[in-house]
Amino acid sequence: MASMAKLLLAALVVTTPAQARKGDHSFTGEYTVSFLGLPVATSQFNSTFRGGAYSVKGAFSAAGLARIFDDTQGSISATGRIEGDRVRPVRFQSSYTSGGKARSIDVRFSGGNVISTSVTPPPKRRGKDWVALRPID
Repeated sequence: MASMAKLLLAALVVTTPAQARKGDHSFTGEYTVSFLGLPVATSQFNSTFRGGAYSVKGAFSAAGLARIFDDTQGSISATGRIEGDRVRPVRFQSSYTSGGKARSIDVRFSGGNVISTSVTPPPKRRGKDWVALRPID
C-alpha cells in the first residue's frame, strides 16, 4: 500500500510545473485502484498553486474487501515553490498505519537540498551490503 501512495504522489508532483504555469488554481483528484473490478484502495488529493507556491495534500486507504486483509491508511503532503521550470520542494510529509504499525516521514528542503529528515520509527538495521549516508552526502 505504501508503494501505491508513492506512485500517486509522484504522478502529481510530475504534473506540478505544467499546472502551475497556468496561474493560481486548485484541483482535487480521487482515485480508486481495482482488482478484477473490486476496489482495493482509494485516494484523494488536493493540489493548490498560488503565487509560485504549491501544496499537495492527500489521503489513501485500503478499500472494499481488501480492508479485511490490509487496513492501511495514511496521508501525504508536499509543499514548495515553482521557480521558472524548476520545482523547489520545501517539505514532504507522509504518515500511515499498516498492519497495526504507524510510520511517519518528514523531509525538509532548502535551496533544493535536504536539510533534515525524520523517520519514525527509525529504519531497521540493514544487511552487510547497505551503504549508509553521511551528513555530507
